[in-house]
Amino acid sequence: MESVKVELNPLRLVIEEALREYILLRNSTVWSKEQMEERFGPKGLIQHMSSQEVLIPFSTESKTMQVQTREVGLIRDAHIYDLKVVNTNLWMALIETFDLPITDDLVSVCACSDNSKSCIQCKIKNAKKRERRKIWIRTGFNQPKQCRAEDGKKCLNPLGISVDKYISTFVPIHENENYWDLPPALQP
Repeated sequence: MESVKVELNPLRLVIEEALREYILLRNSTVWSKEQMEERFGPKGLIQHMSSQEVLIPFSTESKTMQVQTREVGLIRDAHIYDLKVVNTNLWMALIETFDLPITDDLVSVCACSDNSKSCIQCKIKNAKKRERRKIWIRTGFNQPKQCRAEDGKKCLNPLGISVDKYISTFVPIHENENYWDLPPALQP
C-alpha cells in the first residue's frame, strides 16, 4: 500500500490566513473608538491590503456600519463558516454577522470568540440583527511596504497581498437552519 501524500501550497495557506483576518476586521466592529480608527484608518490592515478600487467604497460602508452599531450601543461580530479558493486568485467566503448589545462593563453579552456550538447559539439568541453573506474576493500582489524591525511595529502585509475586488451578496437565513447545518468553519 502506498503512503498518502498531501500537497499543500504554503503561499495559499498564508493568503488564506490573511484573508480570514481581513474579512473579520472588515465585517466587525468593537466598542473602542481608538481600535476602530486603527482598524479602518490609514495604518490598519484593511488599508494595507485593499486596492483603491476596494478601499474607496469601503470608507463609506465603514461609516454606515459604525452608525448602525456603535451609535445604538451594539457591536458587530463576524463568523466565517467557509473560505475557499475558487481558482488561482478568486476566493469565496460564507460569513454571518451578529449585532450584539454591549453590557455595562463594555463586554459583549456572548463573551466568546471561538467556533463552538454554544458560542454561536449565544450569538444567535442575543443578536439584534443577523446577516449571512457570500463574499467574493479577487486577490493579487502589490509591492510590499517596507517593514523595519527597528520601528517596533508588526509588519501588516509583508507579502503585499492585495484585495483587488470585494463583492458581498446577501444569503437568506432560514430560521430552521442552524450554523451547525452549514459547512464547518475552516481552522487555520
